[in-house]
Amino acid sequence: MNGLKYLRKTVGAFARLPELSLRHVESVLSPPRQVSLNLHLTRFMPTGFSTEALLHALSPLSPLTFLPNNGNMGDLVIAQSEFCFFGKHRLEFDVYNGKPGTRHLVYGGGGIFVKEWKNAYRPVLELFRAPSLEKIVILPSSFRDCPDLIEILDERFTVFCREKKSYEYMAASGKGARVVLENDMAFHLTAEFLEGINRIDRSRRTVYRHVRSLLSRLSLRTGYKIACFLRTDAESRGSLGQHPGIDSTLDL
Repeated sequence: MNGLKYLRKTVGAFARLPELSLRHVESVLSPPRQVSLNLHLTRFMPTGFSTEALLHALSPLSPLTFLPNNGNMGDLVIAQSEFCFFGKHRLEFDVYNGKPGTRHLVYGGGGIFVKEWKNAYRPVLELFRAPSLEKIVILPSSFRDCPDLIEILDERFTVFCREKKSYEYMAASGKGARVVLENDMAFHLTAEFLEGINRIDRSRRTVYRHVRSLLSRLSLRTGYKIACFLRTDAESRGSLGQHPGIDSTLDL
């Protein structure tokens, strides 16, 4: 499976959300409008950072066996950025299909290796323990309170960390893995790819219109045109009370 097929499959999975009530949506909205984004190559600045460390780790493993990190839409952007990076640097790859006997594995970057997502990354650790694996590269990720990952690190691993705290945490493990501080792979997303995603899919318009309605009514009620969206999952930083200036009665 190539990168584009993987992306289409993953986007399809995100699109299968529970349907909202069309009757409710149509009662508060004007007729639906076509929505599009204007993306121009001139609006994208070159990153200017070196890719030497990444290529040093990946080039000898080409053709790569690549397993994108599982997660939300942000992780999907990172995965597509990795596909863009492979294409730009002519790194051949196949997406991991679960077959035993894989010798080299490249695992996609993201924020999974933290205590909040321990249950989510446990299957990845089982994969890393496969006796056939000779080289394992973890693309730029965040790491915190993951002793079970550190326990299995050895000289087979090259671990890229996407920020200083993660780098210091992993470098202090002393387990023989090569640990490198590297930029998030999201910076490798190309403008050419984004130009092809310029419309909201029909299956998602209902969700879009419903959210637009809620924000419009909130603006009328409060007089403000700025909304703060706060996470409520395992990565939330706490209650509304910890954010000065945010009205805890807001129904966001």
